[in-house]
Amino acid sequence: MQFPTLLPDTIRVKVSPGAKKNEYITTLPDDTIKIRLRATPTDGKANIALVAFLREETQIDWEIISGFTSPFKLLKRK
Repeated sequence: MQFPTLLPDTIRVKVSPGAKKNEYITTLPDDTIKIRLRATPTDGKANIALVAFLREETQIDWEIISGFTSPFKLLKRK
């Protein structure tokens, strides 16, 4: 699937760490973006990988504002 092109200033993401590859899965009915990441959820590695993945897909810098230790994260544009 193709990553959404029009994104608001704040997005909700559900991360599934420890996957075989980094990939966008789908956008849920509540507009949560579902993403798989290769990084493990230890020492913030998945959070770093998420921000890098989003930057690569959107050419926008993002920062996590909540959900640092949860699979559900809230991010905003920097």
